Amino acid sequence: MTHKALAAALRRLERNGLVHRRVIPSSQVAVEYSITPLGRSLQQPFTALVAWAHEHGNGIGEAQLAYDARLEAI
Repeated sequence: MTHKALAAALRRLERNGLVHRRVIPSSQVAVEYSITPLGRSLQQPFTALVAWAHEHGNGIGEAQLAYDARLEAI
């Protein structure tokens, strides 16, 4: 991920209220990001999604191989 892409992603997350951005005054400008309560509310859905992906990963891989084989047969 490029610095530009990361900065854009963090701006979107901040705009959506999922992270908070704080400028830290120092000799060089530093920025700290923290997760907001709204962002933290995504923990349970993300945990469920990761668990689902682990449980069904082999099936997804098999489906991808079958799909690719059908495309090669055309």
